[in-house]
Amino acid sequence: MGLINEDTVKSVINAIRKELDNQKYIMKVKVISEPRFYTANYGYDAVVTEVFKGDDVSVGEEIFATRMGFKPILKSDNWRWGKNDINLLNCGYKNLWKEGEEYLVIFKDRQDCLVKDNVFIMEGFTLLSAFNCAQTKSEPVKSVMEGRDVVRYPDVKDYELFASEQGAIDAFYAFKDEMLQKYS
Repeated sequence: MGLINEDTVKSVINAIRKELDNQKYIMKVKVISEPRFYTANYGYDAVVTEVFKGDDVSVGEEIFATRMGFKPILKSDNWRWGKNDINLLNCGYKNLWKEGEEYLVIFKDRQDCLVKDNVFIMEGFTLLSAFNCAQTKSEPVKSVMEGRDVVRYPDVKDYELFASEQGAIDAFYAFKDEMLQKYS
């Protein structure tokens, strides 16, 4: 798992603030599945629980929430960093969604795909385009590889954000609180 720093968190928050009014969909969804992995992508089956923006979606509708470009990188893909054979999963510095939990999500588009219908795609600044509505925690974590901001999932599995600095965590949670208050 990658670690995000304070400057990147603040930059992404500024981008979201600039583009928030232009987003097509803002809604709360309840996750009803474990992550579903597809070639170069993964996502979640979810039920819409509240719609703040989006004329063609309704409460109770089942959707597939995803971020295009997610790709699990396996040992079989021949990734080697130094002496370490590792499995990587790009989650955008955030934890996998938890089945049964509710998330506030910014989606940029909706489409039907070959593998799934009713697919909602998170906005391009997906690093922070979904927020777990529950109270969560995060703590700064040190990288396990010199020169790389990488950690092992068991070390961060209980955190919402994977960050290397307390400032990143503070900025994220302040913005999360702001978003959850705005869309409640």
